[in-house]
Amino acid sequence: MTLLVAADGNATDPPVVSLDEALAAQADSTGGAVVAEILRGRQASVNAWRITDAMPPHLHREHEEIIVVRTGRARARIGERDVDLKPGDVFLVPRNTVHGARAYGEEPCTGVSVFAPAFDGKDRVPFPAPDPDPRTTP
Repeated sequence: MTLLVAADGNATDPPVVSLDEALAAQADSTGGAVVAEILRGRQASVNAWRITDAMPPHLHREHEEIIVVRTGRARARIGERDVDLKPGDVFLVPRNTVHGARAYGEEPCTGVSVFAPAFDGKDRVPFPAPDPDPRTTP
């Protein structure tokens, strides 16, 4: 369910989306993470995501990504840093920065990612790096 912006910059539908509904409509086909584009403008796009196990390490060559954690907890690798993510955390992933996460705790980790420029779906480059292990979390 992507809401598009017309060429004149006006939204073709009201730009209000329920994250819960958007994620509920997506099946977990990867065995650990669901990503769905929910809004698109001329300069940026927004994806909703849910991690039940792991979001494999990857990078974006042409896109910056701002990530907002909504629910749950995850241990993430962002570049060379391992960080524990919790609801309310916001961070920037610059271009060409490897990032991935593994959820832990009782509930899935959910949130939104804002991409600039608008994400084309092709710029998710897998990276063969080890996933952070939540069992090593203090």
